Amino acid sequence: MKKNQYALILSFLIFLAACGGNASDAGSESETTKPNEVEERGGEEETTDASEESSEETVELSETALTGQKLFEIHCLSCHQLHEDLVGPALAGMTERKDKEWVVAFIKNAQGVIDGGDEYAVALYEKYGEAAMTNFEALLSDEEIDQIIAYVEEAGAAKN
Repeated sequence: MKKNQYALILSFLIFLAACGGNASDAGSESETTKPNEVEERGGEEETTDASEESSEETVELSETALTGQKLFEIHCLSCHQLHEDLVGPALAGMTERKDKEWVVAFIKNAQGVIDGGDEYAVALYEKYGEAAMTNFEALLSDEEIDQIIAYVEEAGAAKN
């Protein structure tokens, strides 16, 4: 019985670690966007599962984006989808809402950007129930972050 309890607790902690993480004080502010520009859902709660994401039309992806897709599935899919909100926002079009430099800084250290007072980051943080995003600075190289962004841009454009 105790083994089952430990396994359940361990599973829960692993899930929490996948959706939340450490934060440091470094932040980056490159573009000013007002908090009211964070998309609202009109009060209706939308739920989806990961199978919906894979049922979208097939799109030809570059080699970089294919590598990014694998990384996205490992590091991002537990909290994000391309076209539907989950724990965090849908990511399709993210580099249209904010410039790439801001997106990279947020991926590396979301809490640092939030703590730095970036209005858009603070609005996202509040909108999604103050769910902490994993600090990926030590987990992903700049090249891997670029690959994930390439996947989100290419695959995200397929449904738009």
